[in-house]
Amino acid sequence: MSRAIKRAQAARARKASKEQDALARRIQGGLDTLRAIASLESGIPAAFLGVAVEGEAVKIWDTRVAVVSIAAIPEQDEPEEPPFTPTFTPEAVTMADLMQRIDEYGACHIVVSDGNLEDDIIAFCLDLPDCTDAEAAFLRALLALSMDERETAYAIANGHIKVPVDVEGVPV
Repeated sequence: MSRAIKRAQAARARKASKEQDALARRIQGGLDTLRAIASLESGIPAAFLGVAVEGEAVKIWDTRVAVVSIAAIPEQDEPEEPPFTPTFTPEAVTMADLMQRIDEYGACHIVVSDGNLEDDIIAFCLDLPDCTDAEAAFLRALLALSMDERETAYAIANGHIKVPVDVEGVPV
């Protein structure tokens, strides 16, 4: 074999090796990202997580376990929430009216605009320094309602549902 052919083959081999090294670095970077995400989600330090790809399955395991069982993490559908059933009470309807009137860019923004109706979120809004007296009164009244009533008020205020005509004690 001539010297020129040997040099060309060696150059091709070096180029292929460089391309394989670049691909290996990209794959390792992806695996490191998966390891970091799995560490955040599981609470296991990233140094103790093994990550591998087999076919289309990504496998993650705790390397500290004496007997390592490598199993693919199945894709999980989000658990379905039960269907929303409105609770039409006079309080919920009144609160919906107040929700429409409150400043949606003020201290109550994450409640009235984003629908975060949990107690701790409402308490957070109450503690904001720019929470006005009117907003504080609205938030305290909202805390007095059940979660179903809060969700109903939010749905009415945002036009997702209408108040039925035959609800007793509810202004039409």
